[in-house]
Amino acid sequence: WKVIGLGPRRRRGQDYFMPVYSSHTLDEKVLDVQQVAIYIHGLGADADHYYCDAQTLAETLAFDGSTLTIAPWFGDEASVGEATGGTAAGWDSALDPSWLPLWWTGSSWLSGGDSSSGISSFTVLDSLVSHLVNLGYSADRIGIAGFSAGCQFSSRWSVWSKKAVIPRVIVSDCGSYVYLNETRPAPSCSVEENTGVDHSCSSFEVPSPPPDGYNDYKYGLTLEGTKYASWSYFQDFAGNADMVNEQVEAFKGVDIRFMFGSGDWCNCGVDVKALECFFPACHGGTQCCDTYPDSNTSQVLDVHDQAMVQGSNRLQRGLNYVSFLKASNYLPTVQSAIFDGGHNDTAFFEDPTFVQWMFLASRAESYYAVWR
Repeated sequence: WKVIGLGPRRRRGQDYFMPVYSSHTLDEKVLDVQQVAIYIHGLGADADHYYCDAQTLAETLAFDGSTLTIAPWFGDEASVGEATGGTAAGWDSALDPSWLPLWWTGSSWLSGGDSSSGISSFTVLDSLVSHLVNLGYSADRIGIAGFSAGCQFSSRWSVWSKKAVIPRVIVSDCGSYVYLNETRPAPSCSVEENTGVDHSCSSFEVPSPPPDGYNDYKYGLTLEGTKYASWSYFQDFAGNADMVNEQVEAFKGVDIRFMFGSGDWCNCGVDVKALECFFPACHGGTQCCDTYPDSNTSQVLDVHDQAMVQGSNRLQRGLNYVSFLKASNYLPTVQSAIFDGGHNDTAFFEDPTFVQWMFLASRAESYYAVWR
């Protein structure tokens, strides 16, 4: 594999580039490529890990020659600076040495936040998709996969993207979701326990009492009075209800699909922690881990009131959100599936349903012959 720069974007007299991992050149269309697969990393910003897993999958399926695998890196200042030496030459000697890499502060990237240069992470994905289409790749042969924080990024981008055509989006195990109206799952749909893979919700209502800011972005669509209203991608939307409503209508035509880990129901932020969430490989089994095996971090799941009204854990929140999209007729035929595993990006990528959705049904039969 290799690392290339995507750019430039000129701002404040300075050229910037976006670090991405890519299996093939992005300078021209590769004639043998039939599918473009874009993988969005999680909160750990480990794009290299996601890229290697994705490329290994393509190679195992003998799809590597016909698949362009891409993993953008939404890194922070320290990690990007260390990897690049703070210059374009640190990535690719062919790039203009005056260009600087984009980087983000904290986790702002997963909600469309502005980079060091004031360029939104959503603009980056818009630009990447446009670049691929301009090279000659068909939008219906581009798939975007996001897991965990990458799920939050991809699902929110699919709602807010200003592109006329959104490629296929496959997301898994978000920590929270952007709801498209003021209702949330009824309390009976969000009990603090493992409600299983057959969980669904048929009742949605305005929470009573409503938690402060529960419908503010990133949990809902309200931008006014939030920090997000000043972010470059949302400035046109803030205070413009008609424009927001147009985005919601456009979302009804998006092909977004959801997958959930059957064991991704741990929540280490609640008072009563399930013993099943203490894993021997995570801190020797002495701490509750709600991101295992993706990481050994004890408590990452969002337990703010704004998130808890969506459900008490990732599995429940995801199934509630799919129920919401169907019941509210935003996406009445939305597709969803369960994979065997906890908070596990590798299990997500290796699941037969993911392979079928990413590489399209006509190629899925090869999965069983090669993988099994």
